[in-house]
Amino acid sequence: MILSRVGSLLIEDILKWMKCIKKYNYDLMICAELKDAKVNVLLEVCNTYRTVASLFLILFFYFLLSIWFKWGIKDVYLLICIDFLCIFLFILSFIKQYNYVRKRVIYLKYRRWKN
Repeated sequence: MILSRVGSLLIEDILKWMKCIKKYNYDLMICAELKDAKVNVLLEVCNTYRTVASLFLILFFYFLLSIWFKWGIKDVYLLICIDFLCIFLFILSFIKQYNYVRKRVIYLKYRRWKN
């Protein structure tokens, strides 16, 4: 649960500030979930990517602290590189999924007007 909060408060807000993702209208999201149940599943996958990215971010800081305090973790620099690649991978996955959900919500809004 803490990982999810770190993801929503840190990762998502930083990505919005960097304009990698755009905020979508909450009312449209509720309407889209009522119209298409798949939107809820897609949003859950999106949140999972964000949570896993926050896990690797916390691990990254743990590895940095292990260098600072000399805890003696073997191959810590290799672990930092692998961890950084995982952070990058899951943040990109989150951005892609988030934008897909946003486009689907907009599409469902447009389709509602057409019907």
